[in-house]
Amino acid sequence: GAGSYAAIGARLVAGERYAKSVSWIVDVGSDFPREFRSTIESWGTTCLFREDGNRLTTRAWNGYSGENEHRGEVL
Repeated sequence: GAGSYAAIGARLVAGERYAKSVSWIVDVGSDFPREFRSTIESWGTTCLFREDGNRLTTRAWNGYSGENEHRGEVL
């Protein structure tokens, strides 16, 4: 979602030297791929993984449409 895009953008701007200054939270369900976690950890940000094995990871698609780019979500 938007939070992930913001964290990735901030990490790119921060560079390796200031990567730890980028802080964010990822909610992890029982189906969260391990390779995603490994990739996120490799960025060196301050990421809090909140794990809940009793649920699935939240997923959504954000679509933008119309003249004013109205955002809609499909869960």
